[in-house]
Amino acid sequence: MRTLDAIRQAGALIHEIVLAPLHREDAAELMAESLHCDRDRTAPLTELVYEKTAGNPFFLLQFLTALVDEGLLSFDHSTAGWSWDLARIRGKEYTDNVADLMVGRLCRLPESTQEILRRLACLGTGADFARLATVYEGSHEKLRHDLQGGAAK
Repeated sequence: MRTLDAIRQAGALIHEIVLAPLHREDAAELMAESLHCDRDRTAPLTELVYEKTAGNPFFLLQFLTALVDEGLLSFDHSTAGWSWDLARIRGKEYTDNVADLMVGRLCRLPESTQEILRRLACLGTGADFARLATVYEGSHEKLRHDLQGGAAK
């Protein structure tokens, strides 16, 4: 917001695009397309996800990602399709707030990755790898490894 205010004060013309929540029909289409199955099959899941996200497209995608991360939405190789357990998903205490969902996801990252993100936050709104490497106390290889959540080989 401060950046936008500074740009306005400098006299630059700004065109703001306000993104409205998805309509239920659009959310249903997004869910069906994302899970590669028909809307009838995804309808109960779509309804649950829509209740939680209020149609916010970013929150909806993050919520689906959280379901995958927690194993509540998974790809079943034997049927070559996605499967989910609505009762288990309903039983989870998910927040109705995208910020809380994102904080929860960040807290599940390894401590080394969280530390890198804390340092990165101190660098402002963004930084390239070289700049981050200067504030990181380790090798470039270790930095890459930790940035990938410890998943790099």
